[in-house]
Amino acid sequence: MFPHWLRWSNSPLSGRDGFDLDFPLLVSCLALLGLGFIMVSSASADVAATRLHDRDFFALRHGIFALLGLLTAAVTLLVPTRIWQQYSGRLLLAGMGLLTLVLIPGIGHVVNGSQRW
Repeated sequence: MFPHWLRWSNSPLSGRDGFDLDFPLLVSCLALLGLGFIMVSSASADVAATRLHDRDFFALRHGIFALLGLLTAAVTLLVPTRIWQQYSGRLLLAGMGLLTLVLIPGIGHVVNGSQRW
């Protein structure tokens, strides 16, 4: 099911001693995610009701993106640390390349004086 380099036994999700995660950091991140969801849903309900006639539009959209982010984080945790270290230079160059792509006209656009995707 998984490629040979992507194994449960080598990932932070399942090491020799069970889960090899920083649980206070995980709880803090999940708390911030929940607080952000509450803030988005409470702050945007009136705007969404006025403009889109759906009070929960922005809350639902934020929830979908949060779930996609959690799913991506879980898949990322399956990759062994050895693989991240092996490809760290290439990943750094890829990240820098993506950051410079927004400076190309037609790809990035200016919002309030800032060049963005």
